[in-house]
Amino acid sequence: MTKEIIESRLLHFLQRKIGIYNQNNKLLKSGKLTLLNIREYTIQFIFTKPTGIFNYEIPYPFNAINENNTLTLDYKLNTLSKNNDIINYKFIIHTPNKKNKFYDTLIFIKEI
Repeated sequence: MTKEIIESRLLHFLQRKIGIYNQNNKLLKSGKLTLLNIREYTIQFIFTKPTGIFNYEIPYPFNAINENNTLTLDYKLNTLSKNNDIINYKFIIHTPNKKNKFYDTLIFIKEI
């Protein structure tokens, strides 16, 4: 189900100016989405801006929600573990040394 939501919504965003935001509403990347490549583990966006063409790649999310013309990509550990307390505890114990901007967060993609 997640794959169908991601593909249908991202195809809707093609040739439109979009913004990719984190859960603190900080803009990560923006521009006119000209090409999209959904791979096995990543989603690659190719943006066109007046200064050139830019590539931005994000990991494939655990879940996706489409509401109010916004695609929410869920990277929360609770979603991955399906609220299993034992697995959540193991995630807490084994926190990464270097924090990734996609670790245990939500990413919002919306039209600007």
